[in-house]
Amino acid sequence: MNKFLAGILGGLLLFVLVGCGTETLPNTPSAESAPQPAKGDSTTDSPSDAPQAETEDSSNYDSYVAPILYFLSSSKTWNSPSELTATDFVMWYAFFTRDSDPEGYVTNYQIEGKDGFHVPAAELEDAAANYFGIDAKLLRSDNLIYNAEEGMYVTPGAVPIVHREITNITGKQENGNLVLDVTVSFYETTYHKIITLFVDSGTFRYISLA
Repeated sequence: MNKFLAGILGGLLLFVLVGCGTETLPNTPSAESAPQPAKGDSTTDSPSDAPQAETEDSSNYDSYVAPILYFLSSSKTWNSPSELTATDFVMWYAFFTRDSDPEGYVTNYQIEGKDGFHVPAAELEDAAANYFGIDAKLLRSDNLIYNAEEGMYVTPGAVPIVHREITNITGKQENGNLVLDVTVSFYETTYHKIITLFVDSGTFRYISLA
């Protein structure tokens, strides 16, 4: 009898010990659900991988520089667009239209059998007013390029091909204006030009070029 009871008690004790040994504790996170470090948070990231504000080019800067490439290719500087001549503006617009739309330049602004760039008066006057704040009176004061009868402006001769490249643009705010430092490669020469613009609500106007 005693042996029989001892056997039963021993079996129960073994069952309890085995059951407790295999129990899983509640609320224990698995390795898969543990938080992982965010990408890029590592302190081993190279500083050179981060954008550098002082050398970063902006797509907005490109849009400010592209319309004025003609003046960046010349030695002319000005403290106000009013210092420029009517010839300066018609040459500027000829380069601008050819750079932005080469095919349209040929079909819309060249006349067979005639040299030069021919642009309707209203088109050039609107562009000069929008980009530089120039009044049409200045443009129409030069009868060599303004043909009142035809209502056209014409460049003094053929518009030359100019090879230049913008290699760097940096910008800063100064006295409420945007000032761009532009590095220009012109044939084998590299130099800087400083463009000052008034920028407001998505519009801009050139103030000076140094």
